[in-house]
Amino acid sequence: MTHMIQMFFDTRALLHVADRRILYQHSLELDYLLHSQLCELFGNDLAPKPFAVTSATGPRLDVLGYSDEPATTLQQHAQAKALPLVYQTVDWDAFASKPMPSHFPVGSRFRFRVRTCPVVRKGRGSQACKAGAEVDVFLCEVERHGPEARLNRNTVYADWMRGEMQRLGGAECTDVRVTAFSLSKFLRRDRERKGSHIKRPDVSFEGTLKVTDAEAFQRTVRRGIGRHRSFGFGMLLLK
Repeated sequence: MTHMIQMFFDTRALLHVADRRILYQHSLELDYLLHSQLCELFGNDLAPKPFAVTSATGPRLDVLGYSDEPATTLQQHAQAKALPLVYQTVDWDAFASKPMPSHFPVGSRFRFRVRTCPVVRKGRGSQACKAGAEVDVFLCEVERHGPEARLNRNTVYADWMRGEMQRLGGAECTDVRVTAFSLSKFLRRDRERKGSHIKRPDVSFEGTLKVTDAEAFQRTVRRGIGRHRSFGFGMLLLK
Protein backbone atom coordinates (compact mmCIF):
# COMPACT_ATOMS: atom_id res chain seq x y z
CA MET A 1 0.00 0.00 0.00
CA THR A 2 1.19 3.50 -0.82
CA HIS A 3 1.35 6.02 2.00
CA MET A 4 1.75 9.78 1.78
CA ILE A 5 4.29 10.87 4.39
CA GLN A 6 4.32 14.40 5.81
CA MET A 7 7.59 15.56 7.36
CA PHE A 8 8.79 18.78 8.96
CA PHE A 9 12.53 19.42 9.20
CA ASP A 10 14.33 21.95 11.37
CA THR A 11 16.23 24.01 8.79
CA ARG A 12 19.03 24.99 11.17
CA ALA A 13 19.53 21.39 12.26
CA LEU A 14 19.69 20.29 8.62
CA LEU A 15 22.35 22.89 7.84
CA HIS A 16 24.29 21.83 10.92
CA VAL A 17 24.33 18.22 9.67
CA ALA A 18 25.46 19.39 6.23
CA ASP A 19 28.25 21.44 7.78
CA ARG A 20 29.44 18.58 9.98
CA ARG A 21 29.53 16.17 7.07
CA ILE A 22 30.99 18.66 4.57
CA LEU A 23 28.29 17.71 2.07
CA TYR A 24 28.83 20.82 0.00
CA GLN A 25 32.16 22.02 -1.27
CA HIS A 26 30.91 24.97 -3.31
CA SER A 27 27.19 25.58 -2.83
CA LEU A 28 24.23 24.47 -0.79
CA GLU A 29 21.84 22.21 -2.68
CA LEU A 30 18.58 21.54 -0.88
CA ASP A 31 17.52 18.56 -3.01
CA TYR A 32 20.76 16.67 -2.40
CA LEU A 33 20.67 17.55 1.29
CA LEU A 34 17.16 16.12 1.66
CA HIS A 35 18.06 13.04 -0.38
CA SER A 36 21.01 12.36 1.91
CA GLN A 37 18.98 13.05 5.03
CA LEU A 38 16.10 10.75 4.06
CA CYS A 39 18.52 7.93 3.28
CA GLU A 40 20.31 8.46 6.60
CA LEU A 41 17.02 8.39 8.50
CA PHE A 42 15.21 5.55 6.76
CA GLY A 43 17.73 3.69 4.60
CA ASN A 44 17.75 3.51 0.81
CA ASP A 45 14.87 1.03 0.67
CA LEU A 46 12.46 2.87 3.00
CA ALA A 47 13.29 6.50 2.21
CA PRO A 48 10.21 8.23 0.75
CA LYS A 49 10.52 8.56 -3.03
CA PRO A 50 9.46 10.61 -4.84
CA PHE A 51 9.27 13.56 -2.49
CA ALA A 52 8.40 17.24 -2.83
CA VAL A 53 9.25 20.32 -0.80
CA THR A 54 5.94 22.12 -0.20
CA SER A 55 7.30 25.02 1.85
CA ALA A 56 10.87 26.21 2.37
CA THR A 57 10.39 29.50 4.22
CA GLY A 58 11.32 30.27 7.79
CA PRO A 59 12.92 27.85 10.26
CA ARG A 60 10.93 24.82 9.08
CA LEU A 61 11.05 22.80 5.88
CA ASP A 62 7.80 21.06 4.88
CA VAL A 63 8.15 17.88 2.81
CA LEU A 64 5.71 15.35 1.37
CA GLY A 65 6.73 11.94 0.02
CA TYR A 66 5.36 8.55 -1.01
CA SER A 67 6.37 5.37 0.80
CA ASP A 68 5.28 1.74 0.98
CA GLU A 69 5.39 1.99 4.79
CA PRO A 70 3.40 4.16 7.26
CA ALA A 71 4.93 6.85 9.46
CA THR A 72 5.13 4.55 12.51
CA THR A 73 7.36 2.05 10.69
CA LEU A 74 9.60 4.79 9.31
CA GLN A 75 10.05 6.38 12.72
CA GLN A 76 10.86 3.03 14.32
CA HIS A 77 13.56 2.47 11.71
CA ALA A 78 15.01 5.95 12.31
CA GLN A 79 14.99 5.39 16.08
CA ALA A 80 16.92 2.15 15.66
CA LYS A 81 19.39 3.12 12.92
CA ALA A 82 19.87 6.89 12.55
CA LEU A 83 22.53 8.90 14.33
CA PRO A 84 21.22 11.29 17.04
CA LEU A 85 22.40 14.35 15.09
CA VAL A 86 20.37 13.18 12.07
CA TYR A 87 17.34 12.02 14.07
CA GLN A 88 16.83 15.36 15.79
CA THR A 89 16.40 17.24 12.49
CA VAL A 90 12.77 15.98 12.25
CA ASP A 91 9.76 17.26 14.20
CA TRP A 92 8.56 13.79 15.18
CA ASP A 93 5.47 15.10 16.99
CA ALA A 94 4.18 16.32 13.62
CA PHE A 95 5.44 13.34 11.59
CA ALA A 96 2.38 11.75 9.96
CA SER A 97 1.10 9.59 7.13
CA LYS A 98 -2.11 8.59 5.40
CA PRO A 99 -2.88 5.62 3.14
CA MET A 100 -3.42 6.61 -0.46
CA PRO A 101 -6.51 5.24 -2.23
CA SER A 102 -6.14 1.61 -3.23
CA HIS A 103 -8.35 2.27 -6.24
CA PHE A 104 -8.75 5.30 -8.48
CA PRO A 105 -12.02 4.79 -10.42
CA VAL A 106 -11.76 5.03 -14.19
CA GLY A 107 -13.09 8.39 -15.31
CA SER A 108 -12.03 10.19 -12.13
CA ARG A 109 -10.60 13.64 -12.72
CA PHE A 110 -7.93 15.32 -10.63
CA ARG A 111 -6.04 18.56 -10.66
CA PHE A 112 -2.33 17.92 -10.31
CA ARG A 113 0.97 19.66 -9.87
CA VAL A 114 4.42 18.18 -10.25
CA ARG A 115 8.03 19.31 -10.42
CA THR A 116 10.02 17.42 -13.04
CA CYS A 117 13.39 17.08 -14.71
CA PRO A 118 12.45 16.60 -18.40
CA VAL A 119 15.44 14.81 -19.88
CA VAL A 120 15.98 11.84 -22.17
CA ARG A 121 18.87 9.48 -22.86
CA LYS A 122 20.35 10.00 -26.30
CA GLY A 123 20.74 7.04 -28.60
CA ARG A 124 23.28 6.49 -31.33
CA GLY A 125 23.31 8.89 -34.25
CA SER A 126 23.22 12.20 -32.40
CA GLN A 127 25.73 14.72 -33.67
CA ALA A 128 25.52 16.90 -30.55
CA CYS A 129 25.84 14.29 -27.80
CA LYS A 130 27.39 10.91 -27.28
CA ALA A 131 25.16 7.85 -26.91
CA GLY A 132 23.72 7.54 -23.42
CA ALA A 133 24.05 11.22 -22.56
CA GLU A 134 21.19 12.76 -20.55
CA VAL A 135 19.81 15.74 -22.48
CA ASP A 136 17.09 18.36 -22.02
CA VAL A 137 14.07 17.29 -24.12
CA PHE A 138 13.86 20.83 -25.55
CA LEU A 139 17.43 20.61 -26.87
CA CYS A 140 16.60 17.22 -28.37
CA GLU A 141 13.72 18.79 -30.29
CA VAL A 142 15.96 21.64 -31.46
CA GLU A 143 18.45 19.10 -32.81
CA ARG A 144 15.68 17.09 -34.47
CA HIS A 145 13.99 20.06 -36.18
CA GLY A 146 17.10 22.09 -36.89
CA PRO A 147 18.37 25.40 -35.48
CA GLU A 148 16.09 27.47 -37.74
CA ALA A 149 12.89 25.95 -36.34
CA ARG A 150 10.98 28.25 -34.01
CA LEU A 151 10.11 26.01 -31.09
CA ASN A 152 8.28 27.12 -27.99
CA ARG A 153 10.03 25.74 -24.92
CA ASN A 154 6.85 25.53 -22.82
CA THR A 155 5.00 23.71 -25.60
CA VAL A 156 7.82 21.15 -25.91
CA TYR A 157 7.78 20.52 -22.17
CA ALA A 158 3.97 20.23 -22.06
CA ASP A 159 4.09 17.69 -24.91
CA TRP A 160 6.73 15.74 -22.98
CA MET A 161 4.52 15.72 -19.88
CA ARG A 162 1.56 14.37 -21.87
CA GLY A 163 3.81 11.76 -23.44
CA GLU A 164 5.21 10.65 -20.06
CA MET A 165 1.72 10.19 -18.67
CA GLN A 166 0.73 8.17 -21.72
CA ARG A 167 3.94 6.09 -21.56
CA LEU A 168 3.52 5.26 -17.87
CA GLY A 169 -0.19 4.55 -18.34
CA GLY A 170 -3.28 4.98 -16.26
CA ALA A 171 -4.26 8.54 -17.08
CA GLU A 172 -4.32 11.18 -19.77
CA CYS A 173 -3.60 14.88 -19.33
CA THR A 174 -6.68 16.85 -20.31
CA ASP A 175 -4.86 20.11 -19.56
CA VAL A 176 -1.24 20.85 -18.72
CA ARG A 177 0.77 24.05 -18.45
CA VAL A 178 4.27 25.04 -17.34
CA THR A 179 4.25 27.10 -14.14
CA ALA A 180 8.00 27.40 -13.52
CA PHE A 181 11.23 26.81 -15.44
CA SER A 182 14.90 27.13 -14.62
CA LEU A 183 18.20 25.53 -15.48
CA SER A 184 19.48 24.25 -12.15
CA LYS A 185 22.78 22.82 -11.02
CA PHE A 186 22.59 19.48 -9.21
CA LEU A 187 25.24 17.76 -7.16
CA ARG A 188 25.67 14.10 -8.03
CA ARG A 189 28.17 11.49 -6.88
CA ASP A 190 29.64 8.61 -8.87
CA ARG A 191 30.34 5.12 -7.59
CA GLU A 192 33.58 6.34 -6.01
CA ARG A 193 31.53 9.03 -4.19
CA LYS A 194 33.23 11.83 -6.11
CA GLY A 195 30.90 14.79 -6.44
CA SER A 196 30.27 16.88 -9.55
CA HIS A 197 27.69 19.45 -10.57
CA ILE A 198 25.46 18.90 -13.59
CA LYS A 199 22.98 21.34 -15.14
CA ARG A 200 19.47 20.10 -15.91
CA PRO A 201 16.04 21.60 -16.70
CA ASP A 202 13.83 22.12 -13.65
CA VAL A 203 10.21 22.38 -14.80
CA SER A 204 6.98 22.53 -12.77
CA PHE A 205 3.56 21.76 -14.22
CA GLU A 206 -0.05 22.18 -13.21
CA GLY A 207 -3.05 20.73 -14.99
CA THR A 208 -5.87 18.23 -14.92
CA LEU A 209 -5.92 14.54 -15.71
CA LYS A 210 -8.46 11.77 -16.21
CA VAL A 211 -7.92 8.23 -14.95
CA THR A 212 -8.11 5.65 -17.75
CA ASP A 213 -6.79 2.56 -15.93
CA ALA A 214 -7.10 2.28 -12.14
CA GLU A 215 -4.19 -0.09 -11.46
CA ALA A 216 -1.81 1.55 -13.90
CA PHE A 217 -2.54 5.00 -12.49
CA GLN A 218 -1.84 3.78 -8.96
CA ARG A 219 1.57 2.55 -10.15
CA THR A 220 2.24 5.86 -11.90
CA VAL A 221 1.47 7.85 -8.75
CA ARG A 222 3.75 5.63 -6.69
CA ARG A 223 6.59 5.76 -9.23
CA GLY A 224 6.49 9.45 -10.11
CA ILE A 225 7.18 11.34 -13.33
CA GLY A 226 10.52 11.56 -15.11
CA ARG A 227 14.05 11.09 -13.80
CA HIS A 228 15.88 12.05 -10.57
CA ARG A 229 12.91 11.12 -8.41
CA SER A 230 15.17 10.59 -5.38
CA PHE A 231 16.16 14.26 -5.52
CA GLY A 232 12.87 16.12 -5.23
CA PHE A 233 11.45 15.57 -8.71
CA GLY A 234 8.46 13.64 -10.02
CA MET A 235 5.95 13.57 -7.14
CA LEU A 236 2.38 13.86 -8.45
CA LEU A 237 0.35 15.93 -6.02
CA LEU A 238 -3.35 15.38 -6.65
CA LYS A 239 -6.39 17.46 -5.76
